[in-house]
Amino acid sequence: MSAANLKRIDTLVLFTAAMSCMSACASSDEAEETSSKIASLATLQRDGDNASTRASPAASGTFAIDELEHNAAVNAQGGHRVFSGGDGILYGIKPNGDLLWYRHFDPGGGSNSWSANSGTKIGTGWSDFSSVLGNGDGVIYAIQPNGDLLWYRHLDPWVGSNSWAFATGVKIGSGWNTFSAVVAGSNGILYGIRPNGDLLWYRHLDPLGGSNSWAANSGAKIGSGWNMFNSVVASSALYGIPSNGDLLWYQHLDPLGGSPSWAANSGAKVGIGWNVFSTVVAGGDGVFYGIPPNGDLLWYRHLDPWDGSASWAANSGAKIGSGWNIFAR
Repeated sequence: MSAANLKRIDTLVLFTAAMSCMSACASSDEAEETSSKIASLATLQRDGDNASTRASPAASGTFAIDELEHNAAVNAQGGHRVFSGGDGILYGIKPNGDLLWYRHFDPGGGSNSWSANSGTKIGTGWSDFSSVLGNGDGVIYAIQPNGDLLWYRHLDPWVGSNSWAFATGVKIGSGWNTFSAVVAGSNGILYGIRPNGDLLWYRHLDPLGGSNSWAANSGAKIGSGWNMFNSVVASSALYGIPSNGDLLWYQHLDPLGGSPSWAANSGAKVGIGWNVFSTVVAGGDGVFYGIPPNGDLLWYRHLDPWDGSASWAANSGAKIGSGWNIFAR
C-alpha cells in the first residue's frame, strides 16, 4: 500500500473527553443560542403544500425539473465536512484532516443517545479530498482534486475501531472532478451532477471489495435541471434543496439498473426552511441531520421517503448534539 494510502489510516485510536460526551458534543464549546428561524423549522418542514415546484418527464425520456435553471453550486464547498455511513454512523473531517467516527444509537427515533466512544479518531489526511461520500457498510468513496475516485472500507463502523480493508485507498475511477456534485446512494450507487444540470447514474459492482468493476451502462443520463439545487442528498430517495429552502423529494425507481424511471410525483415539496442549515446529512430511511452555523446537530425523519408524502416524525428538529462546527471547511 502506498504512502498516500497509508497516511489516511491512522494506527492510533485517540479518545478525547470532549468528543466522547453522550450528547455527541463535537467540542467542549456549547453554542446555546439558535435563531428563531431554526427553532421553527420542525413546524416548517412538515408543510405539505406541493404547489410550487413540480417535475415531469422530458421529451427525451429523461427527467427534467420544471423550474428555471440557475448556476447555484450544488453541494458547494462551504458548510461542514460531515457524511453518513447509514444507520446512525457519522464521520466528520476536521480542517487538519483527522477523520472522526460517531454513532447515533437512535437514528429512527431521534433521542440524544450516542456510543460512549463517539469522536474516536480513525484516520488522518482526509482534508486532501475535494469530496468524501459514505455508501453504507463502512464503504467510503473519496474524490481527489485531480478527479481520481478512491475506495475505502472501514471494517468496524459499528464500534469505531481503527480497522480498514487491506486494499483501502485503491483507485477505481478517474474524471470525477467534472461534476459539480456527487451523491452517494447505497449498494455502490453514485449520482453525478454536471455543471449543466445533467444527472448521471453509476453503479460500482464491488462496493465491499473495492475492485474496479462497474455496471456497463454507468454514466447513463437519467435527468436534467439538477443544477437548480444548492444541495442534493440521498436518504432512501433523492432530496434537493434550492436556494429558497424548499425540500423537494424524488424517487428513482431503478437505482440498480440505471434506467430513467421516476415516481410520478417526484418533485413533491415535503418541507421548507432548509436553507437555515450550513450542511444537511442524509442518514438513510428518511433520516436527516442538519447543522446550522452555530454547530448544533438537529435530527429529522421523513416518514414517507418511498412515496413522498409530507409526513414527518413529531419530534423532528430535536437537538441531539452541539459543537459540530469544528468540521467547518
